[in-house]
Amino acid sequence: MKKIAYIELDTHAELAVNFIELTRDINFLHIDYFFSRKVSDRINEGGNNIYIAEASDLLKKLEGRRYDAIIIGTAHRYFNVFEEVARNYTTFIIAHNLNFIKASKTDLFRSIFKKDMAYRLKLWFKEGLFRKDRLYSLAKFLFVVDENMYPPHYPYRLEWLPLLYTKYSSVKADPERVVIAGTVDQHRRNYRRIFNKIKYFKGNFIFTFLGRAQGKELHALQDLSQSLPKHIEIEYYDTRVSRQEFEQKIQQAGVLWCPIQKGTSFFSIAEIYGKTKMSGNIGDAIKYAKPAIFPSSYLTDYSFIFKERRDIEKQISDLKNKIYDFDSFKKELVKRKLGELLRNL
Repeated sequence: MKKIAYIELDTHAELAVNFIELTRDINFLHIDYFFSRKVSDRINEGGNNIYIAEASDLLKKLEGRRYDAIIIGTAHRYFNVFEEVARNYTTFIIAHNLNFIKASKTDLFRSIFKKDMAYRLKLWFKEGLFRKDRLYSLAKFLFVVDENMYPPHYPYRLEWLPLLYTKYSSVKADPERVVIAGTVDQHRRNYRRIFNKIKYFKGNFIFTFLGRAQGKELHALQDLSQSLPKHIEIEYYDTRVSRQEFEQKIQQAGVLWCPIQKGTSFFSIAEIYGKTKMSGNIGDAIKYAKPAIFPSSYLTDYSFIFKERRDIEKQISDLKNKIYDFDSFKKELVKRKLGELLRNL
């Protein structure tokens, strides 16, 4: 039996949930999970193979345990701790921000003083920020979750980790509902463009902004709701959307509209969506088996992702009543692929 440990101390709890679901009952695997308290609270899973661990005691909790492989779900901090893990175990790391991973020490040093300086100084002095390169070099290779994401001439070996799957293909959708999923934040998505577009729609539509809105974006939504014609309805939230509410609304969607900005940044290092960073909306489209409209700048080969056209209303109307093929993301198929990969680690 192959013994694997999966560690998630920071973010991306949703990928840990997928990993748990896909590896459940694979008889040749024994997997232990080490989650921080905040991640564990989000995952809400129990069992004698799930351990609460923080960066301060992770090494002690791993001490004396033997694993054939360790997968680190996020390595955006605690570089000194994870370096010790990688020194002592065959380690694989899920990569989320490919430009940050390959950024030079000079780039990192400059970034410290651009934003959140107290936090970034903590990463430098207490969490081994400048040991990042050593950590990633010690890893056997890095995993990417989006199978399309392989930038040329990348300094580290990248392999696809099949974690995205769907089980909602039979859900009946409301053809009038368009969902824009994610925190309503202009930094990562161009919400102002959507606000300006939807007020000119001529058909009956319900636009659900499925994420918390605050600040300027919340005020813009409040103003927009007062000025829209009667055949256009919008829904929005000024508090965190519960998982139950999120699932209910997104399952009702006829189409997902994903106004991803071309670029974003992590640690003030520029990232390009679709090239060096995957949008979480890709995972939403797959999980809930929905066609999705992305900006033309987003690079992807998925057949259910469509580049936004000038006449977006007609495009939404054309897409919302069609049947799409998500067979390659059926849970059992993805489970087999993941099991084969883990068997060979």
